[in-house]
Formats: sequence, C-alpha cells, structure tokens
Amino acid sequence: MDEARSRLASEVRELVEPVTSRFSAGRARVRLGVNTAIHDDTAAELEAFARPLWGLAPLAAGEQAVPHAELWVEGLAHGSDPEHSEYWGEPADHDQRIVEMAAIGFALALAPEQWWDPLSGPERDRLAHWLLSALPRATSDNNWLFFPVLIALGLDRVGVRYDRSLITMRLDRLETFWLGDGWYADGPTERRDYYVPWSMHFYGLLYDTLTDGDRFKDRAARFAGDFRHWFADDGAAVPYGRSLTYRWAQAAFWGALPFAGVDVLPWGQIKGYLLRHLRWWHGRPVTGPDGVLSIGYGYPQPALAEQYNAFGSPYWSLKAYLPLALPAQHAFWTAREEAPPALPTVSAQPHAGAVLMRASGDVSLLAGRQHHPWVRHGAEKYAKFAYSTRFGFSLPNGTLGLEQGAHDSMLALSDDGGTHYRVREQPTDPRSRPTRSAAPGTPGPMWRSPPG
Repeated sequence: MDEARSRLASEVRELVEPVTSRFSAGRARVRLGVNTAIHDDTAAELEAFARPLWGLAPLAAGEQAVPHAELWVEGLAHGSDPEHSEYWGEPADHDQRIVEMAAIGFALALAPEQWWDPLSGPERDRLAHWLLSALPRATSDNNWLFFPVLIALGLDRVGVRYDRSLITMRLDRLETFWLGDGWYADGPTERRDYYVPWSMHFYGLLYDTLTDGDRFKDRAARFAGDFRHWFADDGAAVPYGRSLTYRWAQAAFWGALPFAGVDVLPWGQIKGYLLRHLRWWHGRPVTGPDGVLSIGYGYPQPALAEQYNAFGSPYWSLKAYLPLALPAQHAFWTAREEAPPALPTVSAQPHAGAVLMRASGDVSLLAGRQHHPWVRHGAEKYAKFAYSTRFGFSLPNGTLGLEQGAHDSMLALSDDGGTHYRVREQPTDPRSRPTRSAAPGTPGPMWRSPPG
C-alpha cells in the first residue's frame, strides 16, 4: 500500500476516534460541546453525527477498516425512526438537517454495504422516508442546492425511487451560477470564495463520477489552473472568507480531482497539492485536550465562528480525504509526489476579484470584489486589502465597551477623535490599469465590474 494512502487513512481514524465517546445512548446524537449556532440542538447533534462520514465513507469505499462503524449504523436506524426518542425530525424549508442529510446520502452512495446493508427492512424504509422528506424542501439559493442532489445520489445507489424533477430543478438553477473560466458564484451574489472549490466543484465532481457525467469534470479542469495560485509552496492556503473553521477542506478540490479521474495536471502534482496542505496542518493546535476539533483556524478561536457553526462543523475538513475511496493501485496513489511547479509571480483572477502574488514561496491575495455583510466579521474576512499565507489576519475584539480594531491590511479612519474607526466593508468597482511604462510581461487590465 502507498505510504501516503496508509497515512491518510490513519489520520481519518485519529480524527474521528474522539467523537466515538460522545455518542448518545441511542447512537443518533453526538454532543461535542455547547451549541451556539442559529439552528437547534437536535440539528447540531445530527451535524456532529453526520460530518465524520465525509471521511469514513471513503475509507469504507476503499475497502479499509472503519472503526466503530456500528455506531453510525445504529444511529441511522434510530435517528430516522419517528417513534424513537432520538428521532432527528423531518426537515423544514432551509433546515440545517438538509445539509447533514447530504453527508448521509454521500455515505450511502459510496459504501451502501457499510451503512445500508446492515439495516433491517423496516429500518431501511424509515431511513429512506426520512431522506425523501428533504427533496421537496426549499434550500438557500446557493451551494445548498447541491444537498438534495447528494441525498438523491444515495437514494439511487440503494434503489429508492423519487421525483427526479426535484433534482433537475436544482441542477438547472445551479447552472445559472456558472461564470465561465472555471468559476462559479455561490448563488446570485459576489461570493467566489472557498465555497467554489470545496462545494460547487467538489459536489459537481461527485455527481459526475457517480452518474457517469462529464459536465462538471470539464469545469473543474479549467478551475485547477487558477486555484493552484491560492497555495504557498509549503502547502498553506490563503486564509480568506467565511467558514475557515473547515480548515483543510481548502484542499478538498485536489482530492476530488483523482476521485473523478480529472488528470488536468500530472497526478504527482495534484498529489503534492493535497499532501503538502495536509502536512501544513500537522502539529497545529486545532483540537482541544480531548482531541475534538475546535472552532477556529490555526488554533481554537470561537470569535471566528459563523452563525451556522456548531461544535460539529469543523468535521467538514474530512472532505479532503475523498481519494481514500480509490484503490491502492490507482495512478494517484502510485504516482510520486511532485514539488510545486514554478508559477507566474502574479495571477489576476477577475471572477474572484483577486490578484494573487507569489514571493519567496508565500502568497498574498489582493481583494477587491467580494463581501458578505451577513457573516460575523464580514469586513475582516473579505474586505481587507490583502491576505497572506504567512501572516493570516486579525479580528476585532471588544474591551470595556470599546471595540479593539483589527486594522492589519486595512485603512481605518476615525470621525470622533480615535474612539471608533471605520474600515472598508464592501469593495465596489474593482479595476486595474497598466502604467504606460509597464515592462514586457507586466499584467495588463485585469477586470472591471459591470455597471451597477
């Protein structure tokens, strides 16, 4: 077995092991901490139950040992049973349950022999009914549209029938977010952050692979050329945007390419992007004393959380381990890891409203388009002038009623003598113009926002 494959499998088991001691008596709930998210406690405990499946399902599909698999099997039986005290409840419109049901659909699609076959006939019927209840529900008009699609992939794999028009409708709406040149918008917004690689492309590659399609594969191939500029030579990704507590899900795209057979770059290069990123995270204090993943980025930092981040949210990071579903003989595993290739020092990416600059192996991102006023500290996550793989960025904090600024890479202006400061919150009309004396090879005009 390839040493990297064995090591990544061990990492999944090590990350999930602390979760196994937190299962409820009926195995359908996992409580890793106090829920402070906007969704209810049941949804938060379902999240902590379901998200480890993003790593465990590839283990099972790759015919590797899945520790404590019986916990999830029993939980699926009880959580989908309306007569059981730990029933998860049917999802409402825009319900967090739909997000976590997608992880279960993913697990059924990849390894039904692990998660479906051990259930009895009535248990299968109840689980199928519960999953079906999500398909007609309204979702947020963004990457959430993929969640019913993933649920349906699981239903397809285990032979459950459903109204396919509900899936076609979602796929058609997702088409309207395609921008070209490898890029999506995450809904009818200016957002083109990590949700493009770890959601839009990741789910699209899952869909194509499990349905023998190629539409999303072609788009991912076009995106790879831009996305590699977001990674430093040591594997660090530019910390930028929301949901950074998902950590090494930043590299999930590189794991989805081999799963889908998209060899747009040599396998050794793709392998290098994934493995370097995972190594960059090794040794960073991202867990608590009990080994449970914390809210934060390079260290526990609750202030980084979004409104929708509960204690199980960080386990989305396990999406990076998707290649474990591939057999050991796959070319991705047999290829020798390659160092990052030489890249241009400047990469202008108009769809993202970003210019990425590379120096001494590090990457800086100049931000000029995106914003997200709804998330916590949206200005700090999107509207600083620059973001760096070397330094990260700061968030403001409150002390004695006065906000302590986080003005790194920002221009802060005060209109009251220095007590309160204003910073850029929503970049508008980004553009770049070359100087008349520009040397050969200097980047020319990069983008200009459309009027309005």
